[in-house]
Amino acid sequence: MNRINELWIETKNAFKVIVGTMICFIPLICYIFLSGQFDGYHPFNVIITKDVMNSGIPFSIIGMAIIILVWGFFEGFNYAVICEKINRRYPSKK
Repeated sequence: MNRINELWIETKNAFKVIVGTMICFIPLICYIFLSGQFDGYHPFNVIITKDVMNSGIPFSIIGMAIIILVWGFFEGFNYAVICEKINRRYPSKK
């Protein structure tokens, strides 16, 4: 059993799911670009990020590392909880 299956992730129809998701979001992405609302990709754009980046070299590196670690922990935790709830609601047939 590989590591992905231990994390409750099904890889059987992954390609179809990725393509379907991309097709569903193409109209939204086109609208954002064509209406001029896109101003860049800012994945860690939270309230304190600008203050941390303006605080100087050693503090900005440490501050961004803390933000990334905390953000990553809670994202991973939320995904694991959501995945577990989905698996309980719709159990896979093995």
